[in-house]
Amino acid sequence: MSGTMKLAQPHPAGKLFPSRIQWISLVALAAYIAILFVDVPLLDPDEGLHAAIAQEMVDTGDWVSPRILGEPFLDKPILYFWALCTSLSLFGSNEFAIRLPGIFFALLSIAGCWFAARLWFGRRSALFATCIQATTLLPFAASQAAVHDVPLATWTIASLIALWSIPTDPTTASRLWMSVLASSLFLGLAILTKGMVGVAFVMLAYVPAALLTRRLPFFQLIRLLALIGTLACIVASPWFLWMEWRNPGYLHYYFYIRHIIGFLAPTKWHGTREWWYYLPILLGGGLPWTPYLCGAVRQFFADRHSSTPIPGQAERILLWCWLIIGILFLSAAKAKLASYCLPLFPPIALLVADLWDRGLNGELHPTTWTFQRYLAATLTLLAPLAGPLIWILAIS
Repeated sequence: MSGTMKLAQPHPAGKLFPSRIQWISLVALAAYIAILFVDVPLLDPDEGLHAAIAQEMVDTGDWVSPRILGEPFLDKPILYFWALCTSLSLFGSNEFAIRLPGIFFALLSIAGCWFAARLWFGRRSALFATCIQATTLLPFAASQAAVHDVPLATWTIASLIALWSIPTDPTTASRLWMSVLASSLFLGLAILTKGMVGVAFVMLAYVPAALLTRRLPFFQLIRLLALIGTLACIVASPWFLWMEWRNPGYLHYYFYIRHIIGFLAPTKWHGTREWWYYLPILLGGGLPWTPYLCGAVRQFFADRHSSTPIPGQAERILLWCWLIIGILFLSAAKAKLASYCLPLFPPIALLVADLWDRGLNGELHPTTWTFQRYLAATLTLLAPLAGPLIWILAIS
């Protein structure tokens, strides 16, 4: 860090935090599992719809073409329906089987946050990221619902980890191909989960960050992304081509009508919401952690005055691109639903985890660290309101 920028001192409790965070994380993860055994009926309309589609697929033995009341259901791809069908086949027709896939993918997203933070920022930051993602309101509530956006968040973070792991040194060919194949696989699974939306989330984060940090030469980056895109399409295309063969016109409907027209025109029932719709969703759904983003912003600009390279700064740029450009992308679309922004909560978890880790290491600007501690005290006092907020969010 620059000698001209005064830093806060390391916190004396820094060595005690990991054990406490581990216990909080374990309690939060246990809550994810415990909710499966609570007798709560399906609440969200999409839950019932997706459950009925999966049940019909199991009953008819047709695991290729989603159907509802005998008619093809062309609005969503197949991967999450496969997860639902597998769960229903194993555990029978009940709420447990319907909610299990969502819980499973939510736990994978938490694991992805742990892995990304461990890879980019260190062990203690990984513990913080696990705790934050596991205790954030909207991801926790959405994990109880059978919606496709939960696994989409999983494939988004997995794709970005794989892409960012692509080595800049051309001599490491084996690592290069492992990262390319992994990112292609995860992008292909994202396409099978919710079409090109997952690709948009990933590329709108990765490409600007790679250019801003000069991670790869421009034309090398273009060739690399073309290769990854081709391989991802190879992963996803068999099912889409099969659907086109069984339901002529499917590709035009799904990729043109649903994607392009649905993005540009208010053709859906949720297509008339204001451009700022996602701001309160992210701020409220990200509680109790979103207020700490103020400190992360303050520290990001403070770091610019450092005369020496700061470890992890390229990854912070990636996370900010992921969050900010993701918000702009969702806000530009006409169709808006609260669950659509689920892929934007992992960068919040990672940014806040990194902020806390650096604060305990004494790497923050004193103003940032003071603000963060007072904010933590305030949120602790307001913690008793968390239960009612979770319930209201879950039933709405």
